[in-house]
Order: sequence, then C-alpha cells, then structure tokens
Amino acid sequence: MHESEGSPFIGELSTRIRAAHEDLARRWLDAVRRHTPSPLTLAATDGTSPSHDHAQQATGGLADLYDALVPHASPVVCGVADFIAAPATAITSESPLGAAALRVARSLHASGVDAISAIDAWRCLADVLIEFVDLTARDRDDIAATAMLEATRRIFHACAVITRATASARMHAMETRLTERETRLAGVRGRLTHDLKNRVGAVIGAGQLLQEEWIGVAERTRFAGMVVENADVVRRVIGELSALARLDDQADPQTERPIDAASSA
Repeated sequence: MHESEGSPFIGELSTRIRAAHEDLARRWLDAVRRHTPSPLTLAATDGTSPSHDHAQQATGGLADLYDALVPHASPVVCGVADFIAAPATAITSESPLGAAALRVARSLHASGVDAISAIDAWRCLADVLIEFVDLTARDRDDIAATAMLEATRRIFHACAVITRATASARMHAMETRLTERETRLAGVRGRLTHDLKNRVGAVIGAGQLLQEEWIGVAERTRFAGMVVENADVVRRVIGELSALARLDDQADPQTERPIDAASSA
C-alpha cells in the first residue's frame, strides 16, 4: 500500500468529489467548450467563410451538446473519485469509469468535435479535478504534501488511461470505417473492370465486322454506332477507375491497433 493510500485526505477528497460530481462535470464540460475551436476559428484554418447565422447555429449546437453530456460526464467524475480512493481498480472499457468515458468520447466524436479537442477534453478534466484538490486542501491545515501529490498523481494516471483508451477506440473505429470503405471500393472497382472488359469486347467485335466486305450500308452504320457508343462508355469507365485510384492515394495507409486500457491500469 502506498504511504498515503490510507490518508484521511485521500478518502475525504474522494468523498467530496463524488458529492460535487454534477458541478464538477459542468465545470469540466465548460472547460472543454472553451478549448474546442469555434466554427469561425475552424474557418480561419481551412479557408472557408461560414455565415454569421451558421456560426451561431454551430456554436449553439455545441452548447446544447455539452448540456446533454452532463449525465454522462458525472459518472466519469465519480469514477475518477473511486479511482483516487482505490487506485488498484482496473480501468477498462467494461468498468464503470471506462464505459462512461467512452460514452462521452463517442458523443463528442459523433457531434463533429475534432480528434485533438476530444483528446484535450481529458486534460481539462484533470485540470478541474486538480483545482478541486487544491481547494479541498485549503480547508485543512494538516494536509501532508505527499498526500496532495499522491492525489494529483492518481488523477493524472486515471485521465492518462482514459485518454489512451478513448483515443484507441477512436482509431479502431477509424480503422473499421477504412476497411469498410476499401471493401466497397473493391466491389465498385470489380464491377467497373467487368463492364470495361465487356465494352472493349463489343468494340473489338463491331470493328472486326466492319472489316467484312459483305456488310451492307445499314449494318455498317449500326456497327459503327456500336463502336462509338461503347468507346464512349470505355472512356467513362476509365475516368471512374482513375477517380478510384485517386481515392486510394488519399487514404492513410497507417493504422493503429486498438489498445486495451487494462494494460495501462
């Protein structure tokens, strides 16, 4: 057992965090909101110029999102409080803390919050809780520095594990989407290739018939039309295959295997 694990301050801190979980959750989400780039900030980086109404609508949407996240954020705060009191508890995707953190992370991702801001959310949580540690310590004169340091270390450790787990889950979801995309592209590529072969065969067949002297004027006109028609389709198919090749070039070939948070607990 760590020398400060049984410290009265550690137990009191855990209890106080749980008692103030909703207020702390709101403080945390408010900090995340302040650190999340606004639509106007994003526009400055990508060169677009959204209208004022669009920016207000997007900003209002984020405010609504964070308000709706409070019921999911509170269990995360309570979970960290439990971890402070019992740091031997494993943080996994199935544990209450891990599951609650993943719900928050998925909600942020589904609402369009960028990956960096989503990761930064857990630093914001650590900042809010460490500030609470300082405020709690000020109410008492008998707090040992080692107890405060240990409480801070446990908060950082919990947030670090959560950051790793949620980032890994996001990478795994991205890997899944890329795999599904590649499967769809392979199917489209196969259909286009099959169509291309058929059209080329039709052009060759019509061209061979046009070389025959016995072909009449009407038939010659019909076969010439077949050559033009199928050649035009071939040109379109080649264009679509080129577009698919460009999509392949744009895909990121580097993927990361999902990391089990239990390995960091």
